[in-house]
Formats: sequence, C-alpha cells, structure tokens
Amino acid sequence: MFVVEFTRMVGRVLASAPPEHFDVILGGLAALKDELNWFKEKATQRQLDLNIKKQPTCREYCEYMHSLTDKPYPVQATVFGAIELAYNQGWQLPGKMPAPYNEFAQRWGNTDFTKYVKLLSQQADEVLETAEEDIQKQAEESFLRVAKIEHNFWQMAFHTAQHESK
Repeated sequence: MFVVEFTRMVGRVLASAPPEHFDVILGGLAALKDELNWFKEKATQRQLDLNIKKQPTCREYCEYMHSLTDKPYPVQATVFGAIELAYNQGWQLPGKMPAPYNEFAQRWGNTDFTKYVKLLSQQADEVLETAEEDIQKQAEESFLRVAKIEHNFWQMAFHTAQHESK
C-alpha cells in the first residue's frame, strides 16, 4: 500500500521537476513498476490480502506524501531522496542478511540502488543550492519528518511481525 502511494508521489515529483532531472526520476518510476509487481508476487506467495485498511503509521505516511503536491520541487526532491535513502541504508547497513531477508537486502541495498539514491541526493542538493531560504528550511523540516515517519514505519513493521509470529 505504501509503494502504491509512493509511486503516485514520484509521478507528482516528475511533474514538478526540471527536464534535466527526468532521466533519473523516470528510471525510478520504471523500477517502481517492477517493485509493485514484486510485492504482488510476494503477497500471493504469502497469501496476504492487500485489500485491507492501512495501519495508522502507513496512513500518516501516505497522507504526508500526498500533501507534498503543492510544495516546491526542492522540497519534493528532498523527500523523494530521503525516502529512497532510508530504504537503501536500512537494508544495506546491517550487513549480510539471513534468509528470507537477504532478498529484500539485495533489492534495496545493492550497489545500483545506492548509485540511484546518490543521484537523487545530487539532484536535491543542486536545486536546494539556489532555493530561497524558506524553501531550504521547508526541505530540512521535510527531511526530518521523513526520518521520524520512517522510524515509526519500521517499528510498525517490526511490531506487526512480532505479533504475527506469536
């Protein structure tokens, strides 16, 4: 459910982006198509019903991503990069992951994804350099909000997994 809303957010980021940023963003959208299909496959394998109500943390995250629609591109680019960075670092920094988590680590912790995240960061930095001070402040606040929501999102997943294993 998160990735569906994230894909919509990336589409809105593309709509706000300068043309010289299109290639990187379009590459991300193509990868998201594969990711959405991969999640559907995993849900089918695990016999999970995806037509359920979002948990409060997921709902908050999705609503936050939607709220960025009217924000200036530097803010949107910062949030986009921050979200991808969280997944990249979250699956990369623990080191080698045991099965079944190694598949997830390979998806978001691999070197190609790391390069992509760096390109997103460069694009955000580029537009922030010339952005007005209030937009830079909004971007900083947005980055910190993503960090907080990501923390809560990972905790939600962890606690749900603990509950289901009992």
